Amino acid sequence: MSKSANQQISKAGAWQRLAPILPLTAGVNGAGHLTIGGCDATELARQFGTPLYVLDEATIRAQARAYRQAFAAHYPDSSVAYASKAYLSLALARLLAEEGLGLDVVSGGELFVAHRAGFPPERVHFHGNNKSPEELAMALELGVGRIVVDNRHELQLLSDLAARRGVIASILLRLSPGVDPHTHAYNTTGLVDSKFGLPIVTGQAEEAVAEEPAVAEAVVEEPVTEEPEAEAPEAEKTE
Repeated sequence: MSKSANQQISKAGAWQRLAPILPLTAGVNGAGHLTIGGCDATELARQFGTPLYVLDEATIRAQARAYRQAFAAHYPDSSVAYASKAYLSLALARLLAEEGLGLDVVSGGELFVAHRAGFPPERVHFHGNNKSPEELAMALELGVGRIVVDNRHELQLLSDLAARRGVIASILLRLSPGVDPHTHAYNTTGLVDSKFGLPIVTGQAEEAVAEEPAVAEAVVEEPVTEEPEAEAPEAEKTE
């Protein structure tokens, strides 16, 4: 076998090994350059500089559909949400909305991007254990589907804000089960003294719900597809 043929086989083998982690539209052009969605990656780097993030629409849509179909097959009353802290832009938010996904946001900035992109507010979940009064007010005004509450201070603040507006805030209550998974400290977020969530074993979770009538629609499960109706804004709209 010729040297050239051996090189081609070697390249084919390398490509097969890389295929599972590459975008669906990835390929190699005649110049030997990586292509994504038909675009030459070398030319993209030359045009926009590096580091450069390139998102493949076909891959994102395929993955979104795969997740939704898998969950629907086993858990019909469920929803799939994208964590916007990974990356969010107007174009990506619109794409995710078209694919029927929910959206987890963790800041007023991410919520603003979702709003500007026209993302359905009822499919937004607002996470974060240190939300400001302004961010919570923004969430109420935009009619987000669920505000994820981490502590009693936030619960009281949200209750006051909701009462002033004459609305009931729909929330997900984050609970701390008091379980040590014996893993890395950064991943150990379910301990009793964790800053994430209200502890169950101390009774604080039950006490918090009982004290706050303005957030009486609280639920303590994961987000589901059935969301309370919320008026969409006039605009374009988990640790």
